[in-house]
Amino acid sequence: MFHLCTQTSMGRPIVLSLCALLLSSGGAHGQTLGGFMSHVNIGVSGGQVLVFKDDPALIPDMIGPDAFEAPFSVLNDKGYNAQFGWTALFPFDLQGDLIWIELLDQTPGLQSFQGGFASDSGGTGVPDPGDQPMAPIFGTFGSPSIWNWSGSMTHNWYAATEPGDYFADYRVYVGDALGVLNNAYTPALVTFEFTNTHQQLIGDLNTDGFVGIGDLNIALGNWNQTTQQGDPLTGDPSGDGFVGIEDLNTVLGKWNAGTPPPSVAPPADQAVVPEPATGLLWIGFLTMGRRGRHAV
Repeated sequence: MFHLCTQTSMGRPIVLSLCALLLSSGGAHGQTLGGFMSHVNIGVSGGQVLVFKDDPALIPDMIGPDAFEAPFSVLNDKGYNAQFGWTALFPFDLQGDLIWIELLDQTPGLQSFQGGFASDSGGTGVPDPGDQPMAPIFGTFGSPSIWNWSGSMTHNWYAATEPGDYFADYRVYVGDALGVLNNAYTPALVTFEFTNTHQQLIGDLNTDGFVGIGDLNIALGNWNQTTQQGDPLTGDPSGDGFVGIEDLNTVLGKWNAGTPPPSVAPPADQAVVPEPATGLLWIGFLTMGRRGRHAV
């Protein structure tokens, strides 16, 4: 992989990818991205924003489910893919403006996260977060529908909890630092499509394939804490960035779902199923605790 960096008045380097060879899904990058890199090339010429996809017909399959550590744990127990990478078609000068990408429409349930490069350094197969947080973007967990492209090749991550076909329609435009459209440039449109065959086990916060005491302990152990939005490992399956009643209800509502790990599986005639009253007591107790804490 080779990269040619040139400086523009965007104040950031534009990365021109000279990819003569891309790694397959069994290679270092493809193993974690989900397959071959497929670049979405952005350029600006004569007042027109240009967008060209390396492979316009590509509809990637989401891979997974996996169990990553933070910040990639937002992908846990979901189908995910990061093959599409925004990059520069050629150098261009925007006189201080920026490139923005706006979500226009998408299939409900598609999640998007800010990304970067991915690798399986050391053969681990685990994405390398580098300096890119897995922050929700494009409306995921209430994030803004617009996203500022940095000018460097960036592979965002897309995930889904339910099987099916997904699409996302984007507008690529030139705007100021606040994302306000500069009408001197005509925007471009581009669509991403994905197929997901994986079903998420809702409530399985520790990704062991079973909703049980381990998941309850995660929620209770992080109770009333702010955390990375949508990170199950810190108890926030609801994606609101706070561990509270909604997250507890997610676990209790799916209690005993999945297959118990062999080491903790109870005898068939002694399966543990929480009584509804017990769950209500937990919720009432923790709700009072939460209200009391916020009242201080």
